[in-house]
Amino acid sequence: MTSFFAKLAVMALFFGCHDLAIGGDAVCGRIAVVDLKKVAGQCGAGKGIEKQIVEANGRSTKELEELENKIKSREHGDNKSSEENSRKIDEMRLDLYELVRLERCKISDAYNRAIVALESEIKKAVKDICKNKGIDLVMAIDAVVYYDAEKCLDITNEVVDKMDVSNVSISLDLYQVIR
Repeated sequence: MTSFFAKLAVMALFFGCHDLAIGGDAVCGRIAVVDLKKVAGQCGAGKGIEKQIVEANGRSTKELEELENKIKSREHGDNKSSEENSRKIDEMRLDLYELVRLERCKISDAYNRAIVALESEIKKAVKDICKNKGIDLVMAIDAVVYYDAEKCLDITNEVVDKMDVSNVSISLDLYQVIR
């Protein structure tokens, strides 16, 4: 039953029921929406993370290709098709697969930590904008079923600008050990 009232309150917010009162207090004032995916993709910090991921994947791919080439040269360069040589090549290939798995995990973990830091910076920017504009509620545009653009403010571009003016930069830390 509680979730029904929560849904009702959210619906009231978005359908312009600004006069709806609970205990004499207004439920909402100014409402805004923000497209978080757009902010992350357009702000300098988000672009910086993406660039670092591409570079990390490139370095990783190059190193792993070099190891693969060493395995292939051993495979083709050694005319002896001995059982020991085959076993050694299989061991090298298993080691390579494990390195690939570890490298993917390392990059994925670093990306996830960077995204958490980016989200934190985006929330700071949203909070500053809300304080300056007297906005009481901001919803992620992906979570909104309907909103009236005349009554609800879209602050997406302002958040991108605020992030860029703040010169937020997030480094991709590939070597942080998680405990």
